[in-house]
Amino acid sequence: MNSIPLPDLVAQKGQAAVAEAFGVSPAAIHKAVRSGRKIVVTIHEDGTYTGEETRAFPCHDSPRSPQGPGQVKTPSPL
Repeated sequence: MNSIPLPDLVAQKGQAAVAEAFGVSPAAIHKAVRSGRKIVVTIHEDGTYTGEETRAFPCHDSPRSPQGPGQVKTPSPL
């Protein structure tokens, strides 16, 4: 097994090849790299790839929009 940061893998293999290996669009790979997400890809002996993201918990990166007047939060049915 070999581990490599996602941006390095994209530089080696190309965005389209990495996207195909993960079953996502090239745009999704581009966005993950561009936004600086900390993703490490493991290349397994059989040629399959798995990715793991390291992220702080709790993560408050994306600001939540405050409720405006007249807006009501509906509880999730789950």
